[in-house]
Amino acid sequence: MRLEPRPQKGARTRRRYEAYCSSFLICFVLTPGYAISQDSRADSLRSAIDDAGNDTSAVSLLLKLAAEYGENEPDSAISIYSRAIQLAEVLDFRPGLAQAYGDRGSIYAGIGVVDKELRPILCTGSSAKGLS
Repeated sequence: MRLEPRPQKGARTRRRYEAYCSSFLICFVLTPGYAISQDSRADSLRSAIDDAGNDTSAVSLLLKLAAEYGENEPDSAISIYSRAIQLAEVLDFRPGLAQAYGDRGSIYAGIGVVDKELRPILCTGSSAKGLS
């Protein structure tokens, strides 16, 4: 019966160290790419909003931009949804208005403020009228 030589303690430690280093390196390399891509998408949406002017496409772009910020920066998302609501009201763009109210309400619910979105809907009547 032949016994295999046991790996030295230093070799085992070195392999463990290499595994930790490679895992750290992979996490470090991949994480900034996600953050940069999110910022670049938000920047491109902001640029498109500036180019769109004050029409229904600007409302749609504002809704997309607010959705980008939704989970990570709820205060920014609420502000952008409010801007979309104001523009949709001026343009009488009911589908955009309904979506902005609903999405902003979801953000409020996510941060624990549930009744904020009920007041405008109850005061203006049914927001769903004439959405088609």
